[in-house]
Amino acid sequence: MNYIQSMSVEVPSFEEKKVDGGKNNVMFFKVIFGFIKGNKRWALEKRYSEFDQLDKTLKENYPNIPSLPGKTLFKMSDSASIENRRKVLNEYMKVSDNKMYTN
Repeated sequence: MNYIQSMSVEVPSFEEKKVDGGKNNVMFFKVIFGFIKGNKRWALEKRYSEFDQLDKTLKENYPNIPSLPGKTLFKMSDSASIENRRKVLNEYMKVSDNKMYTN
């Protein structure tokens, strides 16, 4: 069995955290990935800018993956917009993961 093909990825939540010694609030998205067989899972917290960099890096090797929507000029502050971004990230990670290992 190819263990890479049995990998799962999801972006289930987000949380605003203080950075720079408490001067700035930044949104972090929780990413959980693991292997379906063996029940191993890991969690990371990443900023949208890190997803943006990941997208650029992946595009170099996998040009057929979907594009991640661009960053906004101003910080998102309302929960509905942030939740929408979380859903987009979740779908992006699932589709990108699937396309990388089926091509």
